[in-house]
Amino acid sequence: MKGFLFEKGVEIRLETDQESWLQGERITGQVSLHSDLTPQTNKQTIVLKLIYSPLKTMQDENTWQMLEEQAIVCEKSASWSFQLAQDCPILDKKGALFLVYGLENGRTSQLDLPVAPHFLISAFLQTFEKNFDFLSKQQKYHQGHLETKMMPPDSERFAKLDYVHCALRISNDEFHIHYKFRIQKFGLDQKSDQLKIVRQTETLQQKKQLTDCLDGGYPRRSALKQMIQEAFEACAPQGWQND
Repeated sequence: MKGFLFEKGVEIRLETDQESWLQGERITGQVSLHSDLTPQTNKQTIVLKLIYSPLKTMQDENTWQMLEEQAIVCEKSASWSFQLAQDCPILDKKGALFLVYGLENGRTSQLDLPVAPHFLISAFLQTFEKNFDFLSKQQKYHQGHLETKMMPPDSERFAKLDYVHCALRISNDEFHIHYKFRIQKFGLDQKSDQLKIVRQTETLQQKKQLTDCLDGGYPRRSALKQMIQEAFEACAPQGWQND
């Protein structure tokens, strides 16, 4: 990925080593200065800002969330890097990470940085889909979590389940999952004194060390499946889930 900015007779070229990243990875690249007018001999200070911004208001600096800033003294070229947090913002319909760059006290330009969920979060959702036939919908980033609705299959087994809302986060090498089961059940209507279908929410939180979820650096699918199964067993009122 490349970006260019012309400022005070100097062309700033910014390049990243990759086109996309996962949460927790390191963004690396190079910045270089070029001038066609005179030999470039003076050192310049280039400012790099890693920010999160809503997509609709990217041009308004007041809406930026500053994550990290670096000032690089450069004569011809220099390398740079930013370490992404395990729970950093991802690209979704509302916002994204951007790398804003330019000479100190000068104009700026930016590169968008497509960041996807941590590989363990993706593996968890894949396990939910493949082993339980659920479908992930409406994925979004909110306050450090990836939130999604897991929609059940059209089957008698899950006939009384509307959906499972999952908020997933990896932080400090811990995997945090907050479940909300939206369940149908019979309840007494106080006005008519008759039974009717009512909806209630059952919640559960899980926390696991990453070492318990990985095997040689790869997702341990059996452990992820067991976590989901334990959540079902803990939140299932008697009779709503048929074996």
